[in-house]
Amino acid sequence: MKNGVQRFGKFLSAMIMPNIGALIAFGFLAAFFNGSGWIPHEGFATIFSAILVYLIPILIASTGGKLIGGDRGSVVAAIAVVGAIMSDPDTTMLMAAMIMGPLAGFCIKKFDEAMDDDFNTADAIAALFELVKYSNTHASGENTKTYLKKLKEKILVLCEILGIEAEKEQDCLDAEVEALIAERTAAKKEKNFARADEIRSQLLEMGIELKDTREGVQWKRI
Repeated sequence: MKNGVQRFGKFLSAMIMPNIGALIAFGFLAAFFNGSGWIPHEGFATIFSAILVYLIPILIASTGGKLIGGDRGSVVAAIAVVGAIMSDPDTTMLMAAMIMGPLAGFCIKKFDEAMDDDFNTADAIAALFELVKYSNTHASGENTKTYLKKLKEKILVLCEILGIEAEKEQDCLDAEVEALIAERTAAKKEKNFARADEIRSQLLEMGIELKDTREGVQWKRI
């Protein structure tokens, strides 16, 4: 029990100590430029708040991910904790960083181990689904588009390694959208505006927004 607690403490220290410079910088900036500091300065005050809210949690999570899963674990951990930060920017996510960093590194490590184990596809897919499950659980409208895009890119890279066609269904949906747009265009030419409006509403229900331009109809997902 004692040895286990000591190992856990050493691991936490290993996440914090490499980033001690950022913590010291935060302390100095707060001491000098905070509203009650030695040299209050509103502009500099925004820097130390950004360090506390964004920089330090990202550094800690990245370090934790690297300790478990190497460089790839570090990248995934940083992406994961950014999602946590953006879900509630008013809360300092230090504890979340210390949990999500090693967890993200662990997922990538298990994936890589499965790949090295005579290409153990079953375990690799299981690790991939753990990452997908994490994404579905934590991704929401409060997350930034950049975070969701990066998380999706990482999942797609892993799918490509395994030969999984992750976006085949998306391609089918695109073809369906284009077919409906073509039908709507034909309906407008025939002055069947009721059918054209019906198709627009149908596409809107599918999450597709249309925009009529001189160059033709443009669409995007909403």
